[in-house]
This record gives sequence, C-alpha cells and structure tokens, in this order.
Amino acid sequence: MTESPEAGYTVFRLPRSHWHCTLYSFQWDKVRPASLHTAVTSFLHELQDGKVPHMLLTGSAGVGKTHIGVGVYRVASTVFGTQQVTWLNVPAFCEQIKQSYRDGDEGAWADVEEARKLVVLDDLFGRTLTSHEAEQIVYRIIDTAYRNNAAVLATMNQSHEELKDRLPGHEVSRLLANVKVFPMKADKDWRL
Repeated sequence: MTESPEAGYTVFRLPRSHWHCTLYSFQWDKVRPASLHTAVTSFLHELQDGKVPHMLLTGSAGVGKTHIGVGVYRVASTVFGTQQVTWLNVPAFCEQIKQSYRDGDEGAWADVEEARKLVVLDDLFGRTLTSHEAEQIVYRIIDTAYRNNAAVLATMNQSHEELKDRLPGHEVSRLLANVKVFPMKADKDWRL
C-alpha cells in the first residue's frame, strides 16, 4: 500500500519535518542580516494590508530559510485560511506533478490556483530542475501567482543572481517584482 502525498501532513499541509517551524520559535539572533526579523514582520503587514510583496531568502543549507518560510505560511494561513495561501517544496511538487501525468489527475495544481494571497516556494532549486520542470512546472507556479496577484516568498541556496541562468527571463522578472532579497548567514548549519 502506498501513502497518499497528504499522509503525515498537518492541517497546515506541512510535512512532519516542519511541524516545529514557527516565527515564534525561530532564533532571530542567530542569523544575519539583523534586519531580517523586521523585514519578515513588514512582509506580513504588507500582505495583511492587501499589498503584494515578494521576498527571496538565499543562503547555505541549515540557516533557517525554510523555517521562516513555514512560519510566514502559518501566520498567513491563520489570517487568510489555507485555501488562500500555499506552501510548496518545489522539488517534491515537481515530482508530484510528474506523477499526476501518469495518474491523469491535475488535482495537485488546485492549491496553487486557489492561492490568491501567498505562495511560498521552498527550496526553489534544491536540486537541478530538468528543462521540463523549469519551463513548464515552475513557470506555471510563478505565472499563476502573478496572475492571482499573490505575494511570493521563495527560498533557495543559490544567490538570486543565478535566477537568470535557471529560469526564462519572463519568470525571473515576475519572481523579482517588488522583491526584497535577503542573503542569510549563520555561524553553523542549525540542522546538524
């Protein structure tokens, strides 16, 4: 018997590995830049005020990018409901979409299509995307968020400068619209 993709997820539709992630439990004093906490709070205020902010968190593995992304998603889910916001681990979502081709089920796209307030793209290039994944799946996610006028928070290990080498210019422009980029640093990988 195979598990459904939703098995082990909370009401917030998060994998077990992220159940502990909240903005309250994040150790803000352990990361740089020091302005990050204020910027995340401002992002949430702008979102609540009906604005469409974009934020990109970059940096090496284990500095807290996903933790913050999940925390922002939790707050937004509480305010707007889980239909208005979505959190996606991009590599896992790409695999889910490719599985849907075999199953003939496009249901995986429903969360993205309904997310009219916020889309969190976790681990955007957690692995090298195939041309199909970058040009079809990630393109559709970014395009849908743009058409829905939804705020976007994305996390990636690479510098934002690499976006132009990994995505078509159209998607880079939409992802970086009204963006605040935060290259995060910490003294160590907090997962180790």
